[in-house]
Amino acid sequence: TRRNFEQLYELSAIMGGGARVLLGDEVTRLPAQFVSGEFFEMLGARPLRGRLIAAGDASDGAERTVVISEALWTSRLGGDAAVLGKAITVEGEPHTIIGVVPRDFRVPTGARLATGDLWLPLRLTPNQREQRFNSNLQLLGRLVSGATLATAQADLARLFEGLVQRFPQLDGEGVRVVSLPAEGARSVRT
Repeated sequence: TRRNFEQLYELSAIMGGGARVLLGDEVTRLPAQFVSGEFFEMLGARPLRGRLIAAGDASDGAERTVVISEALWTSRLGGDAAVLGKAITVEGEPHTIIGVVPRDFRVPTGARLATGDLWLPLRLTPNQREQRFNSNLQLLGRLVSGATLATAQADLARLFEGLVQRFPQLDGEGVRVVSLPAEGARSVRT
């Protein structure tokens, strides 16, 4: 149940990739991370400027927003102090810059640390929502005090069994809870 879920762990989603961005007169492909609304809050991240993506940013009808890296802000946008609220074109759509993440912000995802120049709200298309399968989508979680990997594994396995019953195409797939240090992100603390 949702109540038990909140007693064990917090989860957020991240999907890496790239995005075409219009900077001046030039279209360039930049590393991008698409994240769920609770992502930055769960990680305890703080913006260098502005704010970070929140739950409402990914909802249907919400303004298209983007958080940019400090490196992009300083190197391609001139470190303009008035960058917040400006629009940049991402994948042909205008997005409002709402924040800047510090240069050292990294996200542990398995055996690597995800970075990006763009951080966008994760908006799944209706087709993606129906498929219930996306090999690029990762979940990142944080155990709450007193919870264990074993209890989180058991809980997620039960949830996944329910998904397999509703979506038979997931039969043969599974869910595995691992600690980040075990997966190679040794510099990350619990």
